[in-house]
Amino acid sequence: MKRRFLGAVTAALLTLGLLPGVACAAVPGSVDQNVPPAGTPVMYSLGAGAAVSQTFTAGVSGAITHIELYCQASSGTADIDLYFATYHEGSATCTTTAGWVDVPFSLSQLMEAGYSSGFIMVASDPLSLGVAASDYAGGAAGDDLYNPLPGTTDFAFRTYVQPIQVMTNTWSPASVPSEASTPVLLTAQVSFPAISLDPLLDPLLYSFRLQGLPSWFTPSGVVSCSAPIAAANCNLAALQAGVGWTGDGTAVTVTVNIPGTAAPGAADGPEPAQTYTCVLGASSGDPPFFNFGMCGDGYGLLGVGTVTPPPTATAPGSGSSGGAPLWLLPGVLAALAGSLLATWRQTRRVRAR
Repeated sequence: MKRRFLGAVTAALLTLGLLPGVACAAVPGSVDQNVPPAGTPVMYSLGAGAAVSQTFTAGVSGAITHIELYCQASSGTADIDLYFATYHEGSATCTTTAGWVDVPFSLSQLMEAGYSSGFIMVASDPLSLGVAASDYAGGAAGDDLYNPLPGTTDFAFRTYVQPIQVMTNTWSPASVPSEASTPVLLTAQVSFPAISLDPLLDPLLYSFRLQGLPSWFTPSGVVSCSAPIAAANCNLAALQAGVGWTGDGTAVTVTVNIPGTAAPGAADGPEPAQTYTCVLGASSGDPPFFNFGMCGDGYGLLGVGTVTPPPTATAPGSGSSGGAPLWLLPGVLAALAGSLLATWRQTRRVRAR
């Protein structure tokens, strides 16, 4: 099993949401990995301060927003802490009745489908964790260093993921001859999925940036944009600098059309159009306990000659750590989350008058 762990994000943003996990069924995301306990639970005992781990493989590209654990307190109640990519993401309280507890993340973590990561569970008090009903092919139970755990293959858990936006950059025509000038049209489209606003603030922040064009493509003519990009921002300079808008979490598809001329030389090959989009938010706690961010790259090759470009699709972002792609610019997310909080607080003051 490949074991690629996502890197850390900046402490500046983490300070916005390091409160213990709070049970909140409305945290965005749907079940991705689902590893149930045995019908008659088999439990693995942990003493106070003991820690174990579980690795898993993401099935959906997007933001992991919370994880459920199956646990039981030895007596009374027992707290369990969850660490993801070395950072404390949240806590939950187990009772003497074995069952699922939810750990909303203090900061959403982005993963690509097919990549592996892991989390560490630390018992603050004596408790037991549910053992998986059967072997989970996407990961394994381990000690606090992710070494195999003798006698236990996997723990019971569920991961919840908010799917990332889908981007397609399409050229018409898809390929042009070399040593000639050919009119072409780039259609850049991004579809943002619906995102729950509970506990996220209204509004969410969205952005779109035209990050790169083929070196032998010259834009010309009138650029067109669909809502919610404002007409004043529908021009090449603004799109290359990046445009933003606020939204209420409703699913939305944005389309940008850029006409121009392709004139590749004899030695030129296919080159891509690249776009970069984000959706960001913070929770309604004050201070917030949950922060959300997803950024992604979209590519679309314009072919030259008889070359047939590969299908366009959402692609991993430019940042990376440990070999796993990230879709997050921490500094940008921190700044925009701060802006979002300022907007929300101003709104509260206005409503209070």
